[in-house]
Amino acid sequence: MKTSLITKLSLIIAVSAVIQSLRLVFPLPPIISIFVIGAMLNACIIYSFKIAFLKGACLLSLFLPVIALLQGAFIAYVLIIPALLTNIAYIYTYKIVLKASMWKRISLPSVIRAMTMYLSSAVVLHFFHFGEQFIWLQFLIAAIQILTGSCGIYLGEKLDTKIGQ
Repeated sequence: MKTSLITKLSLIIAVSAVIQSLRLVFPLPPIISIFVIGAMLNACIIYSFKIAFLKGACLLSLFLPVIALLQGAFIAYVLIIPALLTNIAYIYTYKIVLKASMWKRISLPSVIRAMTMYLSSAVVLHFFHFGEQFIWLQFLIAAIQILTGSCGIYLGEKLDTKIGQ
């Protein structure tokens, strides 16, 4: 990677870490915090794809769950796996529909994101015997992925348009 590209990607990673820290600084209701922070982080993922392509977006996708884990955002450390898989599925789906209409670019990666979150968290929750009390949480988080994913794509593309390359 070129130096300017590494610098831009480093800045996006730093901004993403600050965005994730907002939940610690501003005590918002959890659902609002998840929506606002999730949409901004998804915008960072999309913007990193726009400037650094697949490698950059995948690198950011590795850092985001680790940062969230260190900040105590997960109820269990094994839930880093669904978060990572969800981000990777989101990026790859976005790459596939990049040339499609705006409706498809915004909706398909978000739906795949939600499905990946639901299925991968179901496997992890079952494998580690979390019990059925977490099923409602799993469904809620997967549903939120559609909203945050869609807003993230919209915001990421607008950010790319405004900042340019």
